[in-house]
Amino acid sequence: MGGQCSWFDFATAIAGFVQQKYGSAARIEPCSSAQYPRPAQRPAYSVLDVAATIEQLGPLPDWRHNLQQVLETLEPHAAAGSAAPR
Repeated sequence: MGGQCSWFDFATAIAGFVQQKYGSAARIEPCSSAQYPRPAQRPAYSVLDVAATIEQLGPLPDWRHNLQQVLETLEPHAAAGSAAPR
């Protein structure tokens, strides 16, 4: 399970949550690494290896499920303009 995603996939999922909740969201457009300069060079494909985590905790839930939980936790604080819970 767990899954993998690009920054574009991650941003699109967040925009989807906002769209579903509020009816509109920012338009997310993909760009290449060359179009988004970073201070350090990054590998073209750099997926985080979670094998040790899976070995200790078992299969990880899909990232979309956990993202949904985080966004639902943060939503009341964002709407109120307050800091997120710690």
